[in-house]
Amino acid sequence: MTVFSGVNKIEFEGTFEGIGKDVVMSQMIRALQKHFPSIRDKNYEFSLFLHIFQRYVLENTSITHDLVCDKIRLPIIDEVVELDDIKNYGLLEGKLLSKLAILKLTGKANPIIGKESPLFEVKNGMSSLDVIVRQTQNLNVRYNSDVPLIFMTSLETESQVSNFLEEHYSSSKVRWKTVVQSSFPQIDKDRLLPIDLQINSHENDFWYPCGTGNLTDTLYFSGELDKLIAQGKEILFVSNVDNLGATGDLNILNFIINEKIEYLVEVVERTANVSNTGVLATYKGKLRSVYYNCLSNESASTCRIVNTNNIWIDLKKLKVLIESNSLNLPIHSSESKITHKNEEIECLQFKTQLVD
Repeated sequence: MTVFSGVNKIEFEGTFEGIGKDVVMSQMIRALQKHFPSIRDKNYEFSLFLHIFQRYVLENTSITHDLVCDKIRLPIIDEVVELDDIKNYGLLEGKLLSKLAILKLTGKANPIIGKESPLFEVKNGMSSLDVIVRQTQNLNVRYNSDVPLIFMTSLETESQVSNFLEEHYSSSKVRWKTVVQSSFPQIDKDRLLPIDLQINSHENDFWYPCGTGNLTDTLYFSGELDKLIAQGKEILFVSNVDNLGATGDLNILNFIINEKIEYLVEVVERTANVSNTGVLATYKGKLRSVYYNCLSNESASTCRIVNTNNIWIDLKKLKVLIESNSLNLPIHSSESKITHKNEEIECLQFKTQLVD
């Protein structure tokens, strides 16, 4: 395994087509003011969505994100640190774990591995959530530590995940909790307004989770970020719920703390059968993850690492970036279709990503 360190500040480009921008914004504000307070109990989502939509309109973001292959640059050797090179980096001490918290992205599972739910059987009746809780418990027992475990769920998965954990791990030695990720309303592509939320406020199909980048806002506005910092936690390790090999490597934690690294992404060597996955690269000078099939023939022939979505984040630095409005995570706009009042409607979704 290798690790890629750097700072994620990615800008997006494109053109906005449609009616006047001032009209679009004023119509959206009126629609949100009418529907949001009575529907969602977390009013900060109103501001979060409006901020992203405003960026979409004012900064000329396009729906599609066509990349110029020749402008994609793969990491050079100095930007990649081999895990074997840091295994003996400084003195490994279990007390380092007092600075660590673990977060599992549990909004959904990866359909690529054939799992539609974050709760799936691994073997011998043991589920994915069983494995994750027990891994963290073993880590705490081995080093006499107290690493908390956060499951970031969505409207779709919160009930399933929280009910399972309450039933099986209510008295666990692991301090676990679920935090529901923000959800945004589906936007009618033609009208550039939310689907009729007042009539369909209880139908989850009309809401969608906002992408991995939203975990920063959810942690901040829910108060969880301040709680973690108050507990002395300095580093957050983030990984997907279906990546059961991501347990929080003590060697990497030691390296991050000693080198004062604020943001680190784990990568692995690409295998021959991997073609439609994220490849860490720089595009126009900015760190991002691009699909392997977006690379030029020359770059594809030399590409050797792919993104794991295992991310290490300095919590205090994250708080500073959020409060100074300096994070500026990339926006992805995409299209979806839903059936509403017996009519199929084309919708827009806006998401942010920790690694583009």
